[in-house]
Amino acid sequence: MAELIILDLSRDWFLSASKAAEAGDQDALKDIQDLWSKYEHLEIECFLDGQLVTQRPPFMLTLPDYGSTTRLLGLPLCTRCQNLPSQLRFARAISLLKKMWKTRYGKRCVAFTFTGGPRRQPHPT
Repeated sequence: MAELIILDLSRDWFLSASKAAEAGDQDALKDIQDLWSKYEHLEIECFLDGQLVTQRPPFMLTLPDYGSTTRLLGLPLCTRCQNLPSQLRFARAISLLKKMWKTRYGKRCVAFTFTGGPRRQPHPT
């Protein structure tokens, strides 16, 4: 039977490691992939739809943890959910997290605020 594994990650470490991995640092990429090495012998359940995750290491969606600006949640996704449009993928994950946190902390509403990248400034002519 598949188990749902949710990783608790340090935000600073993960963001620096993912930036380094995107820049081509093989050690950082290996560190991120090794996060799932403890769970190789387990069947992992997809966070969004409960299907079996067959990909190793699984595709991981990261979202903030409740009440902590220094922690992230690493959520495993199956191939089908990985291929969803990113906006839909995030909307479904946030919806599930809100339900989890409402049950755990008794809050009626948890709000997420997303900020985009730097805004383009008009070019002075």
